[in-house]
Amino acid sequence: MRRDALAEVMVGMRERFAARRRGVGGLNVLCPNTLLGLMLIGVVLFNHDDFSRLHTAFAVAFFGGNAVVMVWYSPKKELWFKVLLVGGIVLAMAGCYWLDWFTLFYAEWLSFGIIAAHYILESRGIIE
Repeated sequence: MRRDALAEVMVGMRERFAARRRGVGGLNVLCPNTLLGLMLIGVVLFNHDDFSRLHTAFAVAFFGGNAVVMVWYSPKKELWFKVLLVGGIVLAMAGCYWLDWFTLFYAEWLSFGIIAAHYILESRGIIE
């Protein structure tokens, strides 16, 4: 009896994973997250002082990509919240580059915090 229950759980997990991979309109949802992960690795490996152009390119791709993924894969009922999160990322970067409120370090960490909050809320099922 336990073996049947375990097999049923495994089939259910496999179906949910396959549905998530199909994503919206047949697009692979895991592909953008993999690319964003690679961009984040580039941000971490190439520090701003020694590799300014590489760091900036990876950072723009990472933060911009996260903003696009948040909005693109958002259901209509939660779109306002996702746009608010993206606005926070834009405000953090504007606070660094145009308003001189704080340094790049704080702008990136504020943006990381917003992105992390999004993924935590999504993983707990509070948002989709």
